[in-house]
Amino acid sequence: MSAVRLLKSARFWYGNGSDSGGPEHGPSFPALCMEASETRQMRIFISAGEPSGDLHAANLIHALRERAPDAEFTGYGGSKMTEAGAVLKYPLVNLAVMWFLSVFQNIVTFVRLIFLADRCFRDEKPDAVVLVDYPGLNWWIARRAKAR
Repeated sequence: MSAVRLLKSARFWYGNGSDSGGPEHGPSFPALCMEASETRQMRIFISAGEPSGDLHAANLIHALRERAPDAEFTGYGGSKMTEAGAVLKYPLVNLAVMWFLSVFQNIVTFVRLIFLADRCFRDEKPDAVVLVDYPGLNWWIARRAKAR
């Protein structure tokens, strides 16, 4: 069972409040979670760089925890993700920046976060990577995730 398949079903389930599957959507979300929990603990890396993304990521974590309580969540985010049970590697919400000058002032931190994510993908091998908002940084994280 692929965690990506589980997350795609979670998006469908979370998006419209229905957990029923069907021929067009494949197995139901609870069935996918049962299948995933029989094999091993799922590891999911989530990166949310803005307060709104932190809230959406926390809601996703809550929804996935109902279906796969033993899943491990780690990544970058804020207090809402921590409250939902994620282990933060960096409080990225505190670094929400706008304008070129703010980005330039924090460029060393952003590069360090990209390399930290790459190390996480190499060492911890998450089953899925979920990127919420913050396209400037998350695009680079996505490239690192795809390379691993």
